[in-house]
Amino acid sequence: MGNEDDQYWNKYKISRGNKEYIKEIRNPIKQLKREIYLLKEYLKYYGVDLWIEGYVLFVNMNSPVESEYTVNDKSEIDDILHLRRNQVLTKNQIEKIISILK
Repeated sequence: MGNEDDQYWNKYKISRGNKEYIKEIRNPIKQLKREIYLLKEYLKYYGVDLWIEGYVLFVNMNSPVESEYTVNDKSEIDDILHLRRNQVLTKNQIEKIISILK
């Protein structure tokens, strides 16, 4: 794979002919950080200033990357959704965000 700060990662794949090959992909953690920043700035421009969290989920759980932005198993997803609620949005905030993003 790669490190959290690498621009590109190597993805190891196996072809239908059972041959291993490497495919270069953009670092999903860097992409996520950029998307969080852009969403935060976009909402702030329209008067909604929020803390935004995002995560990369590795489905095959075979990523050697350790990062605060990665999730590797279902229990972590449950924790994120139910235990890390630092911020609760009001109904008005939710409606405003929906109208901004439409």
